[in-house]
Amino acid sequence: MWMGQGLIQPSQQKEEMENIGNQYLDELLQISFFQDVEFHPVGARIFKMHDLVHDLALLVARPDCSTLNFDCKNIFTKVRHVSTLEVDWPEEEEEKVPRFFGKLNKNIRTISFPNIVDGPRSESFVGSCILRFKYIRVLDLQKSSFKALPNSICYLKLLRYLDLSDNRHIKRLPNSICKLHHLQTLILVECESLDELPRHIETMMSLRLLIVTTQQIALPPQALGKREVKVGMRCFNSLHNLCLADCNSLESLMGGMGTFTTLTTLIIDGCPRLSLLSKHLPALETLAIMRCESLDLELGNKNGEKEDDIRGFGSLRNFMLSVLPKLEILPKWLIQGLTSNTLLCLFIERCDNFRALWQDEESPSPSSSVLLEGIDHLIALRQLKIQYCPQLSALPEKMGNLSALTHLTIMKTRNR
Repeated sequence: MWMGQGLIQPSQQKEEMENIGNQYLDELLQISFFQDVEFHPVGARIFKMHDLVHDLALLVARPDCSTLNFDCKNIFTKVRHVSTLEVDWPEEEEEKVPRFFGKLNKNIRTISFPNIVDGPRSESFVGSCILRFKYIRVLDLQKSSFKALPNSICYLKLLRYLDLSDNRHIKRLPNSICKLHHLQTLILVECESLDELPRHIETMMSLRLLIVTTQQIALPPQALGKREVKVGMRCFNSLHNLCLADCNSLESLMGGMGTFTTLTTLIIDGCPRLSLLSKHLPALETLAIMRCESLDLELGNKNGEKEDDIRGFGSLRNFMLSVLPKLEILPKWLIQGLTSNTLLCLFIERCDNFRALWQDEESPSPSSSVLLEGIDHLIALRQLKIQYCPQLSALPEKMGNLSALTHLTIMKTRNR
């Protein structure tokens, strides 16, 4: 949302905006603007702010930022960023909402409904936003229940952040949304009825964050030969963060050398049919795979392909694996490939059949349920956490060769 408001600007050194934003957060944490911070295994952070600091921030932000309700009579004319206190969406939507909009300045930059239980119900609401607020940059419509976005969404030329999460009725997005050339963030998580993403969404030139729940079979769609791709075409060329959640029909996340080239974070959660994963992700730093029952992480040795040909994970730093019944040992590309020099954190949990981190080609089948030789190849590894893996029973002697390892956690395995 900071990017959507233009608060983060690229530096002269062409540093990524996400990294600049993290630097801002670090500086705020150092001066005690935040009270505490919690770290997530895949690199995310949750910050807590003291009540007094929160109240002071609200005071300083006025009159640009204001929290209102639909019955407000006096609204600052200079307000640019609006959120509501309402929990329930007004029953008289066709009457109350246009009247509320009429009180707002046409130069509004943000509209958000963070506390709404059931959000906007009709397309006319979005249509009203489009007609009145031409300069809007952040539009948060989570928990809405309209079935379609109007084609006129493309007229919001400056829109950078669009949140449609938890809309369980919307089935399609108009193809015209791809004309939003400044859109950086698109959130479609828990849109369980969404049949597919818009055609040519992979060509959106500014899209950096995509979080989606869809019934689509493949991403990008041409991965299963559904559409011809022009020679030299680059897909999702600006995308840095991709999260796929509860995509029950998704079978393939593939692409050629020109696809996902800028992707740094990939989170896949609850995709039971996913069996094909792209191996050309050269910029990927964080990978989390959870609840994917059909996924086999051995990307090589199929169709005559050699393991040495898999070089697409040379930047991986954080790797999390959870609830993967097919996982028995870690794939060779993780231990022997370029990743062995970059991987810092490895988390494995609730993988019932996981029995070894590595199987040496000269050793017998890993029926002894131990962490076999090869783990010492991870020369940069700092954190290793394994929990709730009942088939794992022992650690290898070469664990002592992991000179960079500072945190080791083994919980709820066979003998623990």
